[in-house]
Amino acid sequence: DTTAFRSLDWERDRFDIEFALERGTTYNSFLIQGPGIMPCLIDTSHAKFADLYFAELKAMVDFGALKYLVVSHTEPDHSGLVADVLELAALAGNDDLTVL
Repeated sequence: DTTAFRSLDWERDRFDIEFALERGTTYNSFLIQGPGIMPCLIDTSHAKFADLYFAELKAMVDFGALKYLVVSHTEPDHSGLVADVLELAALAGNDDLTVL
């Protein structure tokens, strides 16, 4: 199963420099898991959505079993909560989390 996590930002009015946004944007993160599949989290979210993001993510995945964290790039909308994920994994006793 793949689960998408979206954080809707109504306040952001530009995408990068060129694109005006009238209705905000979303920050997308994906959790891949299922029978026989090692759990993989692709990207995180913007730090301003930490409470919402982790409320949903903690209900979906055991941080002690999370195997992979894929960071597609280091802009804050994709990597803003990477340090928090690493901390939660460590607190859950996860020594096997691989960051790609």
